[in-house]
Amino acid sequence: MLEFSIFEFCLVNAVSYMCGVGTGLVICCRNKEVFMQRVKSSDNLAQYNHHASQDAMNRVQQVQGYTPSAPHVSEICIKS
Repeated sequence: MLEFSIFEFCLVNAVSYMCGVGTGLVICCRNKEVFMQRVKSSDNLAQYNHHASQDAMNRVQQVQGYTPSAPHVSEICIKS
């Protein structure tokens, strides 16, 4: 069977970690324009929604609620 020392185990894990981080950075650098377009469009949508919600709040009329009146009960009898 193959026997690995602690140094080899840590070295393999460190190299694997660095490859993963490097791959993530390369993907982010290549797609930076796409990510930035999404951020800008979501900022524009958030700004539009903010103005739309303020306009909607200005147009909303307040509605006052009321509680329905219960029938008046004058006497309750419990017989057993």
